[in-house]
Amino acid sequence: MGAAPDPDRPPGCAPVPPEPPKPEPVCSEKGSLWKTVSLFGGNTGGSFPAAAASYRDASYTVGVQQVPGEPQRWTVRRSLDRGETWTTVDTFYFHPDQGTIPTSVAIDPRNGHVYVMGGTMSEGSDFSSKNWVVRKSTDQGATWKTIDDYAPGGARAVTVDENGVVYVVGSKGRPDLGGVRMGVVRKSTDGGVTWTQKEFSQIDYFTTAAAGIGTGIFLGGVKKATNTSAPVQWQIIHNLAGTDDYPWYEVDDVPQGSALIGSVMNPKTGRVLFFGQAEDGTAKWFIRESSQSTPGNYWTIDDYRPLDFTKGFGHARAEAATFAKDGSVYVSGLAVEPEGADLFFLTREGNPPTTLFNENDRVRIGAAPASPPFEGAFHSSAITTTGAGDILTVYGMPNTFGGSDWVMRKKVCK
Repeated sequence: MGAAPDPDRPPGCAPVPPEPPKPEPVCSEKGSLWKTVSLFGGNTGGSFPAAAASYRDASYTVGVQQVPGEPQRWTVRRSLDRGETWTTVDTFYFHPDQGTIPTSVAIDPRNGHVYVMGGTMSEGSDFSSKNWVVRKSTDQGATWKTIDDYAPGGARAVTVDENGVVYVVGSKGRPDLGGVRMGVVRKSTDGGVTWTQKEFSQIDYFTTAAAGIGTGIFLGGVKKATNTSAPVQWQIIHNLAGTDDYPWYEVDDVPQGSALIGSVMNPKTGRVLFFGQAEDGTAKWFIRESSQSTPGNYWTIDDYRPLDFTKGFGHARAEAATFAKDGSVYVSGLAVEPEGADLFFLTREGNPPTTLFNENDRVRIGAAPASPPFEGAFHSSAITTTGAGDILTVYGMPNTFGGSDWVMRKKVCK
């Protein structure tokens, strides 16, 4: 039996073909389409982000919120809708009378458990703290538990390898109290129930840790100064097996005046990118990559100072990085015009191992501070890739209330 006639089609006319499917959205190659999706802070005394991470549908940013008359608050915020809306899921003081500052966030790639590291800062001490603290959530931030409390320790970074082993790094000792500071790594193979520890006397403090795929654990930080006029020196230490009984080797050493700030592992290649700043007359944005087959081989893939500022060469440093689903890497950081004119938040995109990086996004934050904006090695911006592939950036922007807003931007598609 034939099909019933179509009352809306005259006899003898061919049926109208269905509309072709709409093409998948294509993200702008130049990254010109970015939008601000979230502001956090308002009339507070200051809200400053430190790090970000994502797992499937959940993205997290961590930082400090300053409420006038109160200590600085450890703050964790979460989005479940690709960065469009955010909710605070943890605020924390280690002691009610001390500011507590988170410095890093990492996620177990096997199950989505979230680890946040930070510390209670000492008055007048740059990288020391009275305690470092690690907190963990196993339910997407609904509940939290403190799983490590180490004193005296300077808290810097946490990472989780492909087997769920947790590494936390920073420093040990209180120079402000006459002690000797050195780099320290603590490791847990049971989700933070128990910890082992190793100290490195040649390291002043560690700033980052990264686990490659089948290439062990990398620790990065600052070597103890041999030149007081340029005390900062980039140093990477590697353990091929990631075990306590396996030797550690110094595998990369960038000269005086260079600061290693962070690292990120490429999930497709297992290679690790290390980023920060290097000194060559002025501070410059600096990224180096490790070899997967020979972990001791490193090469520079981005060595950048903005050239289009009105007053000449700008100073810049890379502070955070994330890999997109297509294998390209997005790096965020800061740049400042000469003579302290304006401070900018930047995002650059590249496709390692090539060195062809392009600037994606530039936002004026405000007038550059009177003190050097790149002093030390703390993060002031963050970046992450959502489970759906969106690129999210976050940075601090001064507001009209005398504080700052925690600003989230998202790369959108055509």
